[in-house]
Amino acid sequence: AERTVFYTALYHSLLMPSTFSDADGRYLGFDHRIHAVSAGHQVYANFSGWDIYRSEIPLLAMLEPRRMEDMAQSIVLQYQQGGWIDRWPQVNFPTNDMEGSPLSIAISTAWLNGLHGFDINTAWEGMFKDATQAPPPGLPYRGEDGIEWINKLHYLPSDKGTYGSVAKTLEYAVAYASLYHLAESLGKASDAKVLYERALYYRNLFDPQERIFRPRNADGSWVPNFNLAQHGHFFVEGTGWHYQSFAPSDLAWLVSAVGRDRFNQQMSEFFDYPEPGWYAQYYNPYNETDLQAPFVFNFSGQPWKTQAAVRRVLRENYTDTPAGVPGNDDCGAMPSWGVLSMMGIYSVDPASGAYDLVSPTFPKIVIHLQAPYAGKTFTITTSENPIATPYIQEVELNGQKHTRNWIPFQDISAGGTLHFALGSEPNKAWGSAAGDAPPSLSDKN
Repeated sequence: AERTVFYTALYHSLLMPSTFSDADGRYLGFDHRIHAVSAGHQVYANFSGWDIYRSEIPLLAMLEPRRMEDMAQSIVLQYQQGGWIDRWPQVNFPTNDMEGSPLSIAISTAWLNGLHGFDINTAWEGMFKDATQAPPPGLPYRGEDGIEWINKLHYLPSDKGTYGSVAKTLEYAVAYASLYHLAESLGKASDAKVLYERALYYRNLFDPQERIFRPRNADGSWVPNFNLAQHGHFFVEGTGWHYQSFAPSDLAWLVSAVGRDRFNQQMSEFFDYPEPGWYAQYYNPYNETDLQAPFVFNFSGQPWKTQAAVRRVLRENYTDTPAGVPGNDDCGAMPSWGVLSMMGIYSVDPASGAYDLVSPTFPKIVIHLQAPYAGKTFTITTSENPIATPYIQEVELNGQKHTRNWIPFQDISAGGTLHFALGSEPNKAWGSAAGDAPPSLSDKN
């Protein structure tokens, strides 16, 4: 049954983005003209950006690196032909659907993973523009809604008519953080400084008294009578609860700002739901808003709770039934979460290159690596009967004991072995020390 779930999810994960160029290499561009792609390459369409940057893009970069390079170049071509980078380009049109700058995160993830077979200079030009300015008049693109307020106040004010002001500010910050890492990689020191500062803008919507993310007015005042569990125009497809851990690039700061004990208590309550559902105050396994939430305990010193939460979601929501992929699939985002989690690895912040560790559901998983990665295979194994033993006792990476609750992507792409010794009860010592948590933006400065 687990194999059926896994390979069904993997199949869904590989449906989109879709091959768009024809057998002879021709395709319709975003300028509505016919172009031809160079031999040996393909153009891809249908990027559900807000969804797939979280889970599917890291999976595709790992399993299909050459295709991922072509996908990145396809986004570059969209920018060259259309004049901007859309969030959810469909066929050869922008849809302006959903929020943030997710395709900037996708391109950054590909490059930082070592996939360099695309035009990064043109990509950078388009992504930096999108991160700092509005699209030129006359183009059919939204860009980053409220960018003038981001540039002026360093957050989106809730009283100036911007829907989803809190969620969008947090999403922008993730994109800025991704571009910061990319700028460092490209040696763009001045741009990196600008983007690092912008990546911290999420903090401007963190109320230090209430210790929550909440809406704020243009004059700096907090919106009164705010209810975390209330659906409203401050958040996108969710409530304040669903966004309370949404600082994937800098969770170390968030844990510290909330207070570790309080953070762990709040997140434990967040996962204490009676059964899966679309709750206002609990984790929602059917949508992307909080896909990172099960893994946040890896950042707060209680990784065994991440192991338990991920296993529960897999057990209850990824099943061998017609409804076995939760939500509406979202072009591969939801099944990709299942694929990675069943493998025992998940990237909370894809551009960081860090993969959180959880307990795999299979005794042996072999990832067959492709060029340009140096390794041939990366093999993940467990002790006997992993389904009945959800808690990590020990980990060995390439035969050496590994106490951190994450591994860098380079350890995967180089090839090697990762072994999990699992048990039926938590080992609260493994992965819980201060230096065991995955990297965060605040670690840089």
